[in-house]
Parts: sequence; structure tokens; C-alpha cells
Amino acid sequence: MENMTYAEALRASMRKALAEDENVFLIGEDIGKYGGCYGVTAGLVEEFGEERVIDTPISELAITGASVGAAMQGKRPVVEIMYADFLTVAADQIINQACKMRYIMGKEVKVPLVVRTAYGGGGRYSFSESGGHVHECSRPDDSDAVHTRGRKGTDDGGDPQQQSGIVF
Repeated sequence: MENMTYAEALRASMRKALAEDENVFLIGEDIGKYGGCYGVTAGLVEEFGEERVIDTPISELAITGASVGAAMQGKRPVVEIMYADFLTVAADQIINQACKMRYIMGKEVKVPLVVRTAYGGGGRYSFSESGGHVHECSRPDDSDAVHTRGRKGTDDGGDPQQQSGIVF
């Protein structure tokens, strides 16, 4: 099997999902022409177009809320939240909408939604609690979501090929 980075593995799995299912779309800040904060979505907007690789304004709540609604209508959104620190901004939509909607609606509605983010990672496009540009403050703090009925999750354990298979 070919060696690849996590970014390459995730890009390959998203490319495959986009090619195989017209209902899959990617949505997030700077994921189109810029290719995402860590380059994970690089080249996908050129391949699949702006209708399926959607750049958004900075609003994690709106990105996630719109994606929950799209998923309820049969689409398969893949949301990129730039850094894990911003998951709390989207927590209401993830925990109280995406995770619980199937149960709220008597199991008549499915919400096939993937939310991707980066924990840690470092780099020039991040911040720290000390005000510097180091992303060491981005840390898992998803205990509420982990224990929410309807949520399935994964972390960066395993090798890149395993992780790309888990995402889709």
C-alpha cells in the first residue's frame, strides 16, 4: 500500500466520495481555492466545482446548521471546522441538532453528516492561549458530544489509510 500523509489520505477519501455520490459536498472556510488550512482539500474545487466544494464566510454555526438541514434533505455534507477550538461555536448544531434529530423525528429522518477538524497540528494559521501563532491550544474537548446519542466519532489514531476509510 502507498505511503501517504493524513492530508493526502483524507483528500483521497473525499475525492472518492465526491466522485461516487453526487449528494456529497464539502463546506467550510477557505476550503475551495485556498485548499483548506492544511491543504487537505487542495485541488478539489477545480475537479468538482464551487457547487460541491463550498467556501463559506467565518461562521461555524451557520456552516454546521446549513449542513444539518442539507443532510436532512438527503445530501451528504462534509463540514470542515478549521480548528477544534471552534467546535464549541457549532456545538448546538452538532449536539442538539445533528446528533439528536433522528430521535426527535421518530427515526424518520437521517442526518448523514461528517464534521472534520484539526486538533493541534501547529502551523502559521493558528493561535495559542498566550497570543502567539502556535496551535498547541487546539485540544480535544468533546466530552459532551462523545456521550451524545446519535454521534459516532474517530480521532487521529491509526495510520492515514485507516483514517481515510473511517471518514466515509
